[in-house]
Amino acid sequence: MIHIVICDDEKHMSDHIRTMASDFFRKKNREICFRTFSSGEELLSYDGQIDILFLDIQMKGMDGMETARKLRASKFRGFLLFITVLKEMVFQSFEVQAYDYLVKPVDEKQFGKTMERLYASMQNASEDSLLVQKGILVGNKLGIAKSMGIEVDCSLFLPYPCSLKDIDICIVLSNALDNAIHAVKSLDAGMEKYIRVSGRIQGDFLMMEIENSFHGNSTFKKGTGLSNINAVAEKYGGAMSIEIQENVCILHVLLIIPPHPESSPQQMD
Repeated sequence: MIHIVICDDEKHMSDHIRTMASDFFRKKNREICFRTFSSGEELLSYDGQIDILFLDIQMKGMDGMETARKLRASKFRGFLLFITVLKEMVFQSFEVQAYDYLVKPVDEKQFGKTMERLYASMQNASEDSLLVQKGILVGNKLGIAKSMGIEVDCSLFLPYPCSLKDIDICIVLSNALDNAIHAVKSLDAGMEKYIRVSGRIQGDFLMMEIENSFHGNSTFKKGTGLSNINAVAEKYGGAMSIEIQENVCILHVLLIIPPHPESSPQQMD
């Protein structure tokens, strides 16, 4: 799942970007979800995941440049694309680490070229940055859980260099942690609330477990998130299973690691 956020105070522009982004990722057979905001203040109050951010520079109230500075200061590391009338505005004296910019009015050809470059960057980032991205993803998700009063623990080992595609690992971790957080935050007051992430390598197998406290009387439904995880497991000749005890839910994900020279385990905690 790719989480896309659009922040623009012109609704027709937000709708236009959303339509083109939907078309682009549909052709890539990638699942996406959208959130839209009309001001920098609204965006900064959002604590959900952002993989790609389309940010207008000229907005009422806090402008896009100041919004971007605050986002980067808060350790946002997603792909940032500015939307602007004048591209020169992107190159102001302070750095905001923007990936690229789109000049209004944004036409389909311009958008397509920019998105192809961005998508290639997502697919072909260096091994070092991929490890960092996975760590950021896990850290951000568990940080959200902590802010809800949920106890968290992580001991996750991944092969490095990693012959498992970064996006596939992120699909597993993102969907699994989203499901765990959703389950735990709805527990009654007084119940133990925790999430534990673990992973270990045995030979050519990577085994990951996401365990969370669970209400034994809750109805368990298999949604899109688990379908995405299962698709990744099947892609690597592995399997996904769910173990539910009275007050515990454990998601097991087994992946077969494709051969990669000079691999060594790296830990994220």
